[in-house]
Amino acid sequence: MSTSPLKQSINLYQKEKGPQIPLSFLQITKILGGFTVFLFLLLVIDGFQYWSDTRQLKRDEQEKSEISQQIKNAEIKIHLTQNKEALAKEAKELELEQKFDIEKIEILKDIHNAESGGFSKFLIALANEVPTEVWLTRFILARNGEYISLEGAANHPPLIPALIDGLGKETAFSGKTFQVFKLEVDNVNNIVNFTLQTAGATKK
Repeated sequence: MSTSPLKQSINLYQKEKGPQIPLSFLQITKILGGFTVFLFLLLVIDGFQYWSDTRQLKRDEQEKSEISQQIKNAEIKIHLTQNKEALAKEAKELELEQKFDIEKIEILKDIHNAESGGFSKFLIALANEVPTEVWLTRFILARNGEYISLEGAANHPPLIPALIDGLGKETAFSGKTFQVFKLEVDNVNNIVNFTLQTAGATKK
């Protein structure tokens, strides 16, 4: 009968458990203080991030408000420009309409005077004073005789002053002074073309 030797293994590297020493109050205080400082730093960082985000948000809101105001001002400016152009166009149309009405009234007055014999005295005066060698090509009488224009031709230039002097003697032309508005010599036909208008009166 054989016997085997008893094997016993021993862990030479196993550390023996020593007595556990409890943490002191100072160590606990240091740990809690470090943890408190860590939390404080987190709060500071989070607060700074919140302040930065809030500041950026306010800045974005301000820029948005400024852009909205600029757009509003541009819309108002465009609206005012359109209104100004519309008013200018309307004023121009009213001015043209008023001018047309005035001209229409003057024409109606001239027609009334012609139909009632108001122009007959001028025609008679012209028939009496126009020399033989002077002929009229156009006769304009407007605004109840306020404006008078005579266009015609004469064989000799001295006949034109003679015509003006003769008309001044007529009652129909009393108080009216003629001036030479245009005088042209036609050497081809040997005549003088002239235009006479009453002084101080301009036809509208």
